[in-house]
Amino acid sequence: MTAIRAGATAPAGTGDHASAVRTPQGADGSSRGPVPWGRARRITAAGTVATAPVVLLAGIGYHPFIADLRDKEAVAAALTADVTRWSIAHLVVAVGAPLVALAFLAVAAALRQRGEWRWSARSVPFVVVGSTLFALLPAMEITVLAATLAGADPVAVLLELDAWFMPLLLSGAGVFAIGVAFVARSVVSAAVLRRGTTVLVGTALLVAAVSRFLPFTAALLVGAGALAVVLWPLVGLVAARPVPRVGTAAR
Repeated sequence: MTAIRAGATAPAGTGDHASAVRTPQGADGSSRGPVPWGRARRITAAGTVATAPVVLLAGIGYHPFIADLRDKEAVAAALTADVTRWSIAHLVVAVGAPLVALAFLAVAAALRQRGEWRWSARSVPFVVVGSTLFALLPAMEITVLAATLAGADPVAVLLELDAWFMPLLLSGAGVFAIGVAFVARSVVSAAVLRRGTTVLVGTALLVAAVSRFLPFTAALLVGAGALAVVLWPLVGLVAARPVPRVGTAAR
């Protein structure tokens, strides 16, 4: 009887009770740990991380090469030379930009599941907003195409849109750069990559951020390639089952 009473009055979560294994908790007892993803979700997220920079790079690579995107005459000439190519390239870029945002969200989630809370969480809004503003740029270019097909002068339309295009370019680049800085800090804090790979990813993040400020096709190509260098080493991290690392969040 004594043994039965002891078992009945034992606190929940002790011994072999199923609730003995819990996610990390804060001082108020609330759960701090995210629910680990299932295998299917991890594989899907890893696929997004792997393909997002490829889609963006493909769209920018298929875009007619224009040395300086501020040259309205050159842009208008490329637009009218091949309407189909212009449309497809900008549609692919418009899809690739939000895919990159989803890829960074997957990376941030994977880092949080391994105990890195502070910097990965801070990166999310900046990366999402920066990618959204970047996606508006190809949408504006498609608008120029539509106006041109309706009989408008493409150069005149481009000049009118320039008052919106450059502020969007620079503001999106600035917000994205802040988010990228937080991503770099979170990767360093989590210590999930080898030292050399961490340096490579950090350098590529810097290149990707700087390239967004430059209105040149070559810079955009380099930036998209840099995103591949950033995200591909993290594919395995996102796909793997997380093992939380105690104390990472405090760094």
